Amino acid sequence: AGISVKYLLSQEFWDFATKATVNPDPTFQDLGKSIWPRGQGDKWHGRDRVCPRDEKLGCSLLDALPVDLPSKFRQEATHFLSWVWRYKISAVRRALECWMQEDELDSSKIFLYMCFFVNNQFRTEEK
Repeated sequence: AGISVKYLLSQEFWDFATKATVNPDPTFQDLGKSIWPRGQGDKWHGRDRVCPRDEKLGCSLLDALPVDLPSKFRQEATHFLSWVWRYKISAVRRALECWMQEDELDSSKIFLYMCFFVNNQFRTEEK
């Protein structure tokens, strides 16, 4: 599974991240703490959705994205992104924009395996 670069560059994602963190320039770590607060699984983003892989309650952020979010933003991963959660979301977005421009890539056709979106945090917390 992969998240679309087009979605990561969208105003919708930026608004989601800044609203969830109440931070004008959050890191992915800030966002993670906001949507998956430690010790408060009952408040976790995705807690009310069934994971399509193991059919248990609680799913990945990719699976928890708004139901009305076009499936074109969720496809099989075309690339693996090695990164860290401490990066500012704005820095990752700038890097992705540069990559799309320099390599003349269509952001709607690039899907990233990013652990933040793809890994089911409910299952990692259980281990």
